[in-house]
Amino acid sequence: MNIIICDDRIDDRNNLSDLLSDYGEKKNYEFAITEYDSGEQLCEEQSALEACQLLFLDINMQGMDGLKTAMRI
Repeated sequence: MNIIICDDRIDDRNNLSDLLSDYGEKKNYEFAITEYDSGEQLCEEQSALEACQLLFLDINMQGMDGLKTAMRI
């Protein structure tokens, strides 16, 4: 499963990525996790968005917030 995490806080991205990885190991699921630190950066990666099956999008981010990012996607 292709998962994207978009959050401007690296600690939050790392925590969520670790939780997902631990869950995948326990349930024998394979996750490909890609991280982005801004909505702008994420929106530039059209191929990653097309391959994405699950998106975790922080609402409160500097610059383009999560709601604006979601509308643009």
